[in-house]
Amino acid sequence: MLASQRLRIGQATFVCALSGAEVPTVPEPHGQWLLLGDRQGPLAWFGLDDHLRDDAQDLVTACKARGWSTLLLSGDSSPMVAQVAAQLGIDQAAKGARC
Repeated sequence: MLASQRLRIGQATFVCALSGAEVPTVPEPHGQWLLLGDRQGPLAWFGLDDHLRDDAQDLVTACKARGWSTLLLSGDSSPMVAQVAAQLGIDQAAKGARC
């Protein structure tokens, strides 16, 4: 709540459930996008951009050199999971994982 105004930020379906508004299309197909909205509807998109650790590629390369299969398991549900896996040469990617 902000000044007694209920706000939501997160996946578009979650945010739009507060107002009943139609779920808008993300601004770009690449990256991770979060929507901000209130009881009146969507207010703004936020684009998030993470950077890989410097040693990520070295780790994947070392695993593959040992003959290991690699898997990226992420709680993130955005297309970025598959993009990161492809960038690093990871064999499989699973998004939206929950404990």
